Amino acid sequence: WVKNLSQRFKSEYFADLPTRVMTGGFLATVMDVDAVLLRSLFMVIGTSLLINFLIMMVGYRSITIPMQMLLINLLTVVASFGFLVFIFQHGGGAPFGFPHTDGLNSVVCMLLYCALFGISMDYQVFLLSRVREEYRIHSNNEKSVGLALAHAGKVITSAAAIMISIFLGFAFTQAVETRQFGLGIGLESKELIKVFGP
Repeated sequence: WVKNLSQRFKSEYFADLPTRVMTGGFLATVMDVDAVLLRSLFMVIGTSLLINFLIMMVGYRSITIPMQMLLINLLTVVASFGFLVFIFQHGGGAPFGFPHTDGLNSVVCMLLYCALFGISMDYQVFLLSRVREEYRIHSNNEKSVGLALAHAGKVITSAAAIMISIFLGFAFTQAVETRQFGLGIGLESKELIKVFGP
């Protein structure tokens, strides 16, 4: 309604003026920030995917491994955002004291994507590096994966559990933005435990 009111106000009172009229205030500022972040979002996603793909392709000398890693990362990120939409936008968290909002904070979405993607990629690089080390010793795919999961899986599970304990504390703050960020990171770590845990 702010956008509609602004356009109607400009068309009725300032249509004939040769100057550019802009709308001020808190809501107008939020709308401008949302628009800028939305325009930048696809560039951020595309750049992160491309750079990570190139680094993994050079590091592991493979095309399928980077594609698989990026796909898993995107799935976990989408799952986290879907969970946040259910909790805040659709009111699923109301029985637990979470407020109902019109949507997710745009700044939180941008920061959360970068954080989630980085954390997930970090854990996968750690695991695949251990798989490669075991393969150099045993030259057997199944055995290398099994040994890597047996050894690195515990470390990844412990790290993810620490992330959960830290960031879920954000969910009990008064600010909605920090609640969204904390729950998003906490869910991502929980999903990583399911994927990589022993």
